Amino acid sequence: MLRLGNSEQGVTEIMAVAEHVNSMAVLAEGFRLRPTDIAGHDNWRVRLAMARLWVDAVNRHGGDARLVYLPDLGIRGNTHFLYSDLNNLQIADQMSTFLAEKGLD
Repeated sequence: MLRLGNSEQGVTEIMAVAEHVNSMAVLAEGFRLRPTDIAGHDNWRVRLAMARLWVDAVNRHGGDARLVYLPDLGIRGNTHFLYSDLNNLQIADQMSTFLAEKGLD
């Protein structure tokens, strides 16, 4: 059983699970990359930073996580409903490639 908490045993259990993680976090554009006083506008910038930290932590403990920030791939115009956007086949191709690389297709 995986317990989330402050105990050393809970942290050890989380680290043991990390090595079995294959994950892809996909984030689109449309948010500010610099801090702002407008809370709603700052939300996704903070989520991107947290996603980077999460990917680093999973990989540091033997997992295999990847962050895909779509503008870095030249994919633009997405909302947070990636599979409903008009370029959803480009997004599906990214996911399919990731799954194939991991032997999960």
